[in-house]
Amino acid sequence: MTMTTQTAAPTPSAAFARRTLEETAVQLETSTISGLTTLEANNRRARYGLNEFEVEDDEPIYLKFFKSFYENPLILLLLASAIVSLAMGQRDDAISITLAILIVVTGKASNRLVYCSDNPNPCNDNNDDDDMITAAIGVRFGSDLKEDLPTM
Repeated sequence: MTMTTQTAAPTPSAAFARRTLEETAVQLETSTISGLTTLEANNRRARYGLNEFEVEDDEPIYLKFFKSFYENPLILLLLASAIVSLAMGQRDDAISITLAILIVVTGKASNRLVYCSDNPNPCNDNNDDDDMITAAIGVRFGSDLKEDLPTM
């Protein structure tokens, strides 16, 4: 019995991971000290476009709200409890359980909204593929450089 192994085609990032910093700079036609000149950065931006992803449209807010009900098993359990209470004639219990669920789900959505407004995500659309970014050891940031990540 012969085993065959398939090797995936190397990705561009894997190829750069095997190179030294100097080799990478030469390949990208830039400098490890000064990066690109403004003229060259503008030329590359005109040639390649901005360094950004195409983002699909967000789902509607009402869909996100209803998803928060069925994505959490505890909320589903409470909803089932409210239905059972209603079926057993305990209307007051069913109403109070339903109100508690609405308060929790709405509170979570409100907290997320407050967090997003307190922590804006500035776009760094001016970064090109070969811009040199210098960071101190231990500093964490998103791969798109749009947000700082907390240090663990």
